[in-house]
Amino acid sequence: PEVGVKQDMGAGLRISLSTGGTLLAATTLRGGLFASSDVSLKGRLGVAEPDAWRMTLFDGESFHAAGLDVEMEPSWDLELLDILGDLTGHPTESALIVRSSRLLPTDQTLVGRTLTVFHQISPRHSTGYAIAAVTQLEPDRFRIDLHNKPSFLVNRFRVKAVDEKNPRMIELDYWMLKGDNDKGLYTGRHVRLPKQKFSTTILHLPTYISSWHHAHMVVDEVPKDKLEAGDPLVVYEIQPGDRVAIPSHFACQGTPGDSGLKLEIAATGPATLSMPGGYTHAVRMRGEEAKPIDIAVFGDNRWRVQLQAQDVADGRCTLMLTK
Repeated sequence: PEVGVKQDMGAGLRISLSTGGTLLAATTLRGGLFASSDVSLKGRLGVAEPDAWRMTLFDGESFHAAGLDVEMEPSWDLELLDILGDLTGHPTESALIVRSSRLLPTDQTLVGRTLTVFHQISPRHSTGYAIAAVTQLEPDRFRIDLHNKPSFLVNRFRVKAVDEKNPRMIELDYWMLKGDNDKGLYTGRHVRLPKQKFSTTILHLPTYISSWHHAHMVVDEVPKDKLEAGDPLVVYEIQPGDRVAIPSHFACQGTPGDSGLKLEIAATGPATLSMPGGYTHAVRMRGEEAKPIDIAVFGDNRWRVQLQAQDVADGRCTLMLTK
């Protein structure tokens, strides 16, 4: 059953586990707010299993569930400035050049995680990629290399004919079956003519047989060199000006023992963590390195620690808590 009423297109769940524990979860469709007597979430997804000292926050800033609390920096909202790949004459590379108002971690923190490019042509279209590496180019500019080197292609066509009266009207050798205008796939897309080394934009697709069958496109500009039958024409899925989102993520799992509580933590950045238990000492472990960190004790046997960026370098650390 739901824990509380829906808020910001959100919902909450309380699930009784066969092991005897309880799982609390909350979600919102747009990363908004959800609150009830047991949970509160500012983000897309929060899940907690209090009896196992386990919780997760995805694409959000805060999650509170039955005494387990976490707050962290929000997801990244980036501007796509340039593309390295087949589109720009670098077929052996596949990378995005982005502008960010916040520092992107350049260690292993984001490697293997996903990002989403939201296409400016329509809110209905987006593409997901996996991150292979992040490199800082300037204080606010970063290069994000992508796993498996995607080509960013939507279609490869060849020119069949060009309208003599309107040279911007190009007939293609194959139908485009994805529709047109704000509900379609093509209008506003980036087009590359490799032979002419020329780029332009699709303005619209004139109706061919039906609104879902098109063999012609009207482009914004044409090259000075005349197009000929057989010339290649490539339609790409992303272009400069698109928005890039990298979701924030925090996860921890605890193992209690005679000496205290061991928390295994994964995080995309700094985070503040608070739980019950009356612990008074905290040591952050990374490999063989052990570093005491400040811990605040307050209220009814509760404790709170703040993990800095260096504490979760490469996206992981272990926290040892003792009394």
